[in-house]
Amino acid sequence: MAYQEWNVVKKNRFGRKQERIFGVDGKKIYNGKRGQLKGGVGNKVARAERDISSLVALDILPNDTKTFRITWREDKDLYDIEYTFETARECAEVAAKIRYIRDRYLVGKR
Repeated sequence: MAYQEWNVVKKNRFGRKQERIFGVDGKKIYNGKRGQLKGGVGNKVARAERDISSLVALDILPNDTKTFRITWREDKDLYDIEYTFETARECAEVAAKIRYIRDRYLVGKR
């Protein structure tokens, strides 16, 4: 699946809002500082990429349809990160893409 990216505002697990690039390919979700290309030099974020296999849940917020929350698993810990897109349509399309990739990945791992 081709890599795509979107401008988002990420609310990290500590409640801090950060302007980010949110990228998705066939296996991973990427998080980068705005103005940095995928894999670019100087992209100093704590977790620049996560495997879709570590995604536990993805829910569009009922009170804000431009935002979805992903629950991630890291070792034995679970934590939530919220991503706000520019439009509700963009949010829904990205959520559908990620769910499709996750479901396809899970079928391949059975």
